[in-house]
Amino acid sequence: MVAYDISDDRTRNQIAKVLEGFGYRVQKSVFECLLTEKEYDMLKRRLNPFLKAPEDRIYFYTLCNACVKKIERLGKEGFLPSEEKVVVV
Repeated sequence: MVAYDISDDRTRNQIAKVLEGFGYRVQKSVFECLLTEKEYDMLKRRLNPFLKAPEDRIYFYTLCNACVKKIERLGKEGFLPSEEKVVVV
């Protein structure tokens, strides 16, 4: 899961645009992503330059495969886990 708290509207929109290429939006500032290690590193490199204001934050929550299998969703489904991916949910 990638969550962010960004003060500037333009920067927040740019971050969302990058994340849309890597994952599935589940909330306004929260994305589920299924990524390989390489994709995960690339995502962090692409997002890091956006952190300019001292109060800006981007959080990455990584789950193991066993934890991903325990995720329960009510309503619309997001991604389904894949064995070859590192799960950042």
